[in-house]
This record gives sequence, structure tokens and C-alpha cells, in this order.
Amino acid sequence: MINRVVILVIVSFCLISCREVKHNVRDLVTIHIGQAMDEAKGFALSDMGSEITYVPLETTENSLISKYPHVAIWKDRIVVTSNKQPLLVFDKKSGHFLNQIGHLGDSPGSIQSDGWGGMPFWIDQANGNVYLWSVGYQGLVRYSIDGEYLGTCKLDVALQKKLYLPACALSISGDTVHVHQKEGKENSFYICSFDGQTGCLIDTIPSSVPLVALGDVQEVGYWYNSYLAGGGVGTFTLYYKNGERYRYSSTAPTLWEYKGKQYFKEAFVDTIYTIASSALIPDKILDLGKWTWPIEERFRSEGSDSRIYINYAYENDLGIYFHLHTGYYENTNAKNLPFCAFYNKWTGETMVLSGKTIPDDIDNFLSISIRNVSSEGEWIGLLEASDIVERLHNDEQEMPSSLRRIFESLTDDSNPVVVIVK
Repeated sequence: MINRVVILVIVSFCLISCREVKHNVRDLVTIHIGQAMDEAKGFALSDMGSEITYVPLETTENSLISKYPHVAIWKDRIVVTSNKQPLLVFDKKSGHFLNQIGHLGDSPGSIQSDGWGGMPFWIDQANGNVYLWSVGYQGLVRYSIDGEYLGTCKLDVALQKKLYLPACALSISGDTVHVHQKEGKENSFYICSFDGQTGCLIDTIPSSVPLVALGDVQEVGYWYNSYLAGGGVGTFTLYYKNGERYRYSSTAPTLWEYKGKQYFKEAFVDTIYTIASSALIPDKILDLGKWTWPIEERFRSEGSDSRIYINYAYENDLGIYFHLHTGYYENTNAKNLPFCAFYNKWTGETMVLSGKTIPDDIDNFLSISIRNVSSEGEWIGLLEASDIVERLHNDEQEMPSSLRRIFESLTDDSNPVVVIVK
């Protein structure tokens, strides 16, 4: 397992201010997550939108979706990855299967799995091009949304030595790839951008954060679906000889694009930044109150059941959705409890909900997890067909016929249903 992961880990974000543009924090929007945790008001889907659309994905021999699906939507296309499958593309309106993207092997255009069968992918928000790891993680393979192979972006040798793609979160726009590397060797790039067609380096934001020595790590643990809801390929826990632990998901999104700007949120740092030329500019402050997890305590599980760790965020015109948890490690006494938070940009209100799913008070159907945000700013969820079938059979209240017709042909073996909230 240790051979699978580059163990030298960037351990903190505390020195990132070396290239940060200074702003007066009083001028920044503050999101009061800690206060919302204390109030425990909760929220539902009607706080995030007013309409829900369900799209059953066509189930055919060529479009079967396997375990651990992750979904993205670009304009009128739904793209799904799952265990040991190429990317599958469906029509957003009808759910009909359209085409696949990529293939395993050694021929041109071959893509690399994450080692456990997943196919991490990123969609260029400007043109719909789809990027995947190339074989050997030496660069990225480019496809059109229709499945046309557009070439391989091979990183030059110097960039390969400083950039370990399986440990990176990516955000892509206009074939410019923005990268946040979460683990790396000495002198690795922390945040950088490169040309997605040529692989040429465009810009960097260096960090003087110290790296953990290889000899300090005793064991590596891996949990596959801990972060799949947020696009991560899984969760690593590094166990150190001194008893400390560090858990992270290598590709879970820490970068995202909104209104043409690139945003960045690092673990244990209570600030959202925008990425500018060679700098990070503070944009919003996250006030966690008594739930703050000090960066110097990031390796310790003691007391972590009363601290908040923010996993990832998604943003649209209405607000910002956060997925977070208390506690840290699966094999300690610390309580690892998930929460959802939503910040409404229009009212300034922040709400926190206990659990991983958000109640549906619009159709009064199944609760959903927010799995992504579409290129049009819609919240995206997934429902397993078996859960819907069970609900239909056990529903004591009569479901509206319009909703029942959507699901009437589903069986336990059908593909998942995409949920779109707008």
C-alpha cells in the first residue's frame, strides 16, 4: 500500500501567506458555520432550490453503471464514472445513453484508473472537454464530451518530477489546468497551472510548508468510498510512528470555478481564496467559533469530536454548500459525525444539518446527498434504483402520479437516478 502512495505529505497550509495578497478581514464576507452548528436549525432542499428533476439513466448492456458512481453535468450531458468502467455519457433530459469516453489499455487515448477501479475525471467548464489521467500518470488524456479523442497532454520531465497527479485536485477552464497538490516530494509545486494541450507550465504559487519525512510514516490505511460523494477517489490515513495520524482525500475538490474565477479552500484553513497571478487572495472567512480545528492540532484525534473538518464545497448563484464532519479517524474513540452546511448569499444566513443527506420537502421523497454542481449551477444528487423501488413498495402515502410514472419501470438492477435541484 505504501508503494501506491507518495508518503511525503504536505502537512499544513500555515505558511501559504508567503505569497498571499494581504486584505483587511473586516472587508470580507464571513460565513458563520460555528454559530449555525450551535443553533442546530437544520435545513431542507427547499432552502437550496424550488424544483427537483429526476433523470433515470438508461440501463443497457453498454451503459451499466457499477459501484461507487460519481456524476457531473455539463450543459445537456450527464457524465458518470464508476468502478472498472469507462466514462458513460447520458442525455440530461431523457437519460438515454449516448456514448462512452476513454478506455483502458496501451493504445493512444488509454486512461489510468486510480488503482481500485475508479476513473477520476474533470470537465473543462469552458468547452466541455473531458480530462482523465493518462497511463502511468505522466499527464492527462483529453476527450470531447462526445467521446472523440483529442490527444494526450504529457507533462515535461521537470514538471513530472514536481507534480504527482494522483495526489492532486484539479479545476479546468479553457484548457488551462489549475492544480492543488496535496502530497509531494521536496520542492514540489503546491498550486500551479499548466496548458492542458501542451503540458507547459503557466504559473505557480510556491509554498515553504515543511514535508513529512518518509521514515515518520509507519502504515497507510485506505477507505474507498469515504469521499466519493465529492469526487474523491478515496481516503488515505497516514499512521506515524509517534502515534499521530493524518487523513485526507487526494482528489476531493479543493478547487472550483464560479463566474470565471478559480476558488480554493484548503483543509484546516478557515479562508476561501481566489487564485490570481502567483498569489492567493482571501475572499471569504469561515467562522467556526468553538468548533475551530487548529492547524497545529491536525495530526491529533484527541478532542476532535468537538471540532469541524470541512471536506469540500460547491457553489452556485444562490449559495455555497459545504460537506463537513467532526471527529477524524475510524479506529479511535473520536466520534466521526457528518454534517451538511448551506450559506445563502442573498440573506447571509448559514444553516447546518446533521447527517450526509438533505431532506426533500419539495416532493417529500427520498433525502439526497449533494454530489456536485452542474455547469448551469444546479445541485446534483444520485439515488440508487433499489432505494427508490423499496420506497415505492413501502410508501404509505399515495405518491403523485407524475412522479410515480418516472420510476415505474425501475427495478433493483436499474442504473441510478440523477437528481437535479434548481
